[in-house]
Amino acid sequence: ILVLMFFVSCLAHRPIDNINQLHAVVYLHFFYLLGIFYAKYRERVDRYRSVIIGMGIAVALFSMYQSVYINGHYGNYHKAFWTYGGWDWMVTQKAALCLPLVYLCVALRGGSIASFLLWCANLSFGLYFLHEPIQFYTRALVERWLSSQGNVAASAWDIGLVVFLTGIGGAVLVIYLLRALVGKKRSRMLVGS
Repeated sequence: ILVLMFFVSCLAHRPIDNINQLHAVVYLHFFYLLGIFYAKYRERVDRYRSVIIGMGIAVALFSMYQSVYINGHYGNYHKAFWTYGGWDWMVTQKAALCLPLVYLCVALRGGSIASFLLWCANLSFGLYFLHEPIQFYTRALVERWLSSQGNVAASAWDIGLVVFLTGIGGAVLVIYLLRALVGKKRSRMLVGS
């Protein structure tokens, strides 16, 4: 089922503007199953940690190359549910990096970065829900501003970096503002953090 859902995710892509929630559930289902699979079979999977890390990094690099240099595509793939849009290389990249990033966090959990990881974990649910709309509007504003400037050139990497940092920073700001206005408990009920 896990492998089948990986293929479904790669062919389904994200919903256009992330609006269709049923489509998003189908798209994200593989990642939920991957987390459940790892939690259930952690001891067996961890025996292959070095292979998983090496293969994960190799597959992630290949999928980045395939997406950007072969397909000329930056960022997430979006499409209507019942249309064909090719292979979603971002799913491949994210899937390949899931367990290597888990292993990285486990390796860092006792070090000086542990408090930062705990802070990220406490905000992660709210970040997940808030970053996308903030990034959507930031991208629209940046593209509108660039088109009004005439000869200002910006690469997709520049725009992507601004949109990413604004999305994450904006989400953190919204979470802390909500906590200040309604308290941490009610903030958790509103945005999950």
